[in-house]
Amino acid sequence: MLVLKMLERMGHVAEAVVNGREAVEAASNGGYDLILMDMQMPVMDGASATREIRRLPGMAGRVPVVALTADAISNHRERHLQAGLDAYFTKPIDWNTLAEAIVRLTSSKTIPQDDGQGQHPDPVEQEVTIETGPEGDLLIQLPLLDTVRLEELRAAVGDSYDLMIGMFPDSAREELDALRNALDTADAVTARRAAHTLKGVAASFGATRVQAITHMLEDTTLPPARSQALITSLETALDATLVALG
Repeated sequence: MLVLKMLERMGHVAEAVVNGREAVEAASNGGYDLILMDMQMPVMDGASATREIRRLPGMAGRVPVVALTADAISNHRERHLQAGLDAYFTKPIDWNTLAEAIVRLTSSKTIPQDDGQGQHPDPVEQEVTIETGPEGDLLIQLPLLDTVRLEELRAAVGDSYDLMIGMFPDSAREELDALRNALDTADAVTARRAAHTLKGVAASFGATRVQAITHMLEDTTLPPARSQALITSLETALDATLVALG
């Protein structure tokens, strides 16, 4: 909803789909100037969907594809870019930079041409890296909220700000519950997906501490005791964040 609202305020008309397979099906019909691609989706992930789109004939296979993801891990980013992306943005998204990239990539004079192997030169990248130390330092040093990010969000979405902020508690608690349950049942795939999703939600709403802790919980190789300690820290941070957003 946030991305759709932002695109509308930028003057674009956008359609949303819920998984990578639907993205490929929509792209195959043509008519799109650009595709914003989530990299972690059910049914088919963003990298696989991008590769499928690049195999489409004609202009449908050459449409610019821009990644929007909470995944800032370097080797993941490189692997995603090799799927044929034209740009890569990590959350929280710099909306001005994204707007400039959209203009550049949709200009008839600057749309990159396929090199015959589904690759496009000179992708645009926006990297945000979270530096995290020991948990105690993390909780002491990181603020609950990025007030600059919240003000940017308010300015960006205007009258929809309260609606957007109102979405955060339920979304965050839903992903926290999914993450906790997945860890309890040793379901690493679901745990990683829930942590990744919550990290992206937190980043979009400036919940700095929640974002950093979920970044750590994406590592599903942590010892169970460490993961449970982080879950406790995450619950505390989320409760405090919701009070601060009040």
